[in-house]
Parts: sequence; structure tokens; C-alpha cells
Amino acid sequence: MSAEALLRLMTAVIQQSESSDDERYPTQDYDPATGYTFVDCMRSIDCDESGTAALCKKSRKATLLTRQVFTCPGTAELFCIRVERLPSREHQICIGVAQASTTKKVGRHYPLGDRAFPVSLGYACRVGISAMFNEGNDAGGLGMGWAQGTTLAIRVTPEGLSFLRDGQAVGSSFTLKGRFRFAVSLCGEGQVVRICKAQASSSEHLLIDLLHGLAATEGDEGYPIQDYEPAKGYTFVDCMRSIDCDQTDTVAVCKESRDATLLTRQVFTC
Repeated sequence: MSAEALLRLMTAVIQQSESSDDERYPTQDYDPATGYTFVDCMRSIDCDESGTAALCKKSRKATLLTRQVFTCPGTAELFCIRVERLPSREHQICIGVAQASTTKKVGRHYPLGDRAFPVSLGYACRVGISAMFNEGNDAGGLGMGWAQGTTLAIRVTPEGLSFLRDGQAVGSSFTLKGRFRFAVSLCGEGQVVRICKAQASSSEHLLIDLLHGLAATEGDEGYPIQDYEPAKGYTFVDCMRSIDCDQTDTVAVCKESRDATLLTRQVFTC
């Protein structure tokens, strides 16, 4: 191959790569059965087949966005991840939201909240300290950082957006307007996060998730109640982080050695 032909080939490859970077993320309707899933398109981050677990392969800044889009103000939403591996004290993990029209080029080079990442909000942390960032502006330190096993959540209601760490509200709430995607920035080799099963697409489901395990800060409301049907019998309320129920809510498996109690949806009177 001549030098001129090789140059043309290299130019075409570069142009194709740049064109791909300028593409917007694909959009997929939210399905309660699968929940939120990541768009697997980052060179430095690998996602599993389900699009719910992500591994950072190389120490560089990059941001994963969800396929699913939500509108603010709109219905209540809850996005939750678990930090499964945080090997370095130097590199941060960030959870937040980004404008739905964000291009892949931005996601491949910048973390949430960076000045070069337009219309994004991030809750970032290294081991030991955390802070909020909004388009390059530091919205304030939040003290204690994250560790392996930390659960992080974003709660969206018609009133605004707020963050939760291990079920406790952190920082201030933010007012959003427009179409957004949930997002996670991974910057250090070996970092692993996983989208938790608990999701919400209505205010009722959001309240249940928040009350039982993800955020016990909303009050003392009880478990949801459902009339007893002889054809179905009694069923569990599937809302414990350490216990998984099957689709019928009649079989339960304990995933983690910790005290937790399942209650039935049906109530009886003595």
C-alpha cells in the first residue's frame, strides 16, 4: 500500500471515529422488568450483558449514561447503584444526571459535573470525602466518602432531585427542567458498580423503596396493603436489600447475612 493510500485510510478511520463520538446515545423505553441499563459504548469501561454492571478497565475519565430517559418535572423516579469495588483512593466515582441529548464524545472524555460536560450534575467521591459538582462549580463538600458496598441513589420527584447514601439524604435538592438520563462516571482502573434491582417509575413504588432499606427518612408509613385473594394466597412485599423474592412473591432467598424481615401484603384482623 502506498503512503498516499495509507494516509487516506487513516484519515477515513479518524473521521469515522469522530463521527461516532458526535452521535447521541440511543434511547430505550423504561421496562420495569429490567429497570435502568447503561449504554455500553465507552472504550475504558466494560458493561456486562445485562447493561447493569460496569468495570473500569483503564484509569481515565469517562461517563456511562442510561438508555432510558426521564422528564423533569414529571413522574417520580429512583436510580440506585452499589459500589462493588473501589480499589484506589486517588480516583473518584460519580453518580448523577446528564441532559438526554449528551453526545458520546462528551461521555468518553469528561466526568459528570465537569465544566466541559454541559447540563450535568454529579455527586462525586474519593475514598474518605465527597462533594457535589454542577458544570464545573463545586456545590460543597459532603464529608464522609464512599467505600465498597456503599449504596448510592438519586431520587427524582416533581419537587426536584436529591441524593441518598446508604439510605440517608445528603446535600441539597436541585430543581431540573427538561429530559435527562441517569449517569455514572468511572475514572480509576478496577472500579466496579452495579445498578441495584430496586427501581421506581411511580410515586407509590418510590415511596415503598425509600421506606424499606433505601431511604428510611420519609416517615413511619407502613407496608403496602393488598386484599387477600384465595387464588393467590399470601404474598411477600419484596423490598429488602438483603432478600430477593421470586416473581410471585412467594419464595424468598437471603442474599446477605444480616437481620431483615419480610411481611405479607395481606392483613388479617384478630
